[in-house]
Amino acid sequence: MKISKKRLLEIIKEELVEATSTRGTSTAAKNIQTKTKTSDTKRANKSSRKSTYDTADADLKTKTADRDAKYTDYTEKSADYDTHVAAEPRFKYQYRSPDTGRGTLRYTNNAATAKAAPNTGGETPEWSSWNTTKSTKQSSRDTALAAYNTAVTDRRTAAGTRSTAKTNYDTAVSDLTSAEKAEKSARTGTDFGFG
Repeated sequence: MKISKKRLLEIIKEELVEATSTRGTSTAAKNIQTKTKTSDTKRANKSSRKSTYDTADADLKTKTADRDAKYTDYTEKSADYDTHVAAEPRFKYQYRSPDTGRGTLRYTNNAATAKAAPNTGGETPEWSSWNTTKSTKQSSRDTALAAYNTAVTDRRTAAGTRSTAKTNYDTAVSDLTSAEKAEKSARTGTDFGFG
């Protein structure tokens, strides 16, 4: 079959028109390239946000375990203190006869009675020892409570950080999904790619 010169020119013109239409132009190729770069950027952002979230999640778990351990320590020290307080010796003061200051020791919880007697023995050794131990246990309990309160605050901060990281990660996933859809749509509209 012979093609005339005129028909050959028409075929060439048709191909040129098709090549310069919206399908297959350099504009479409640039659009695809832009969408691909956007997808790549969003993919990298998603990966970075996931890493940040994973770090924040691990930190929250560590802070939660620390808080729980400090709470356990506090409750043990508080119970130890309460048990010690309940075992207070019966008498706080010892003294001898108010008349002579001699004789057997007598015991009371009334400081005025004990101090009015000559040769007052002062606090009983049992009570004095008990009181020193009580102060030590109270200090230990209070220190444990302060550590627990700090751990609670640290955990709250970590929870807030993780929540923010989760929100940022979810946004990055959504942005990546949108960018991939836009890239696929751009490729589908041409004869160059997926689709």
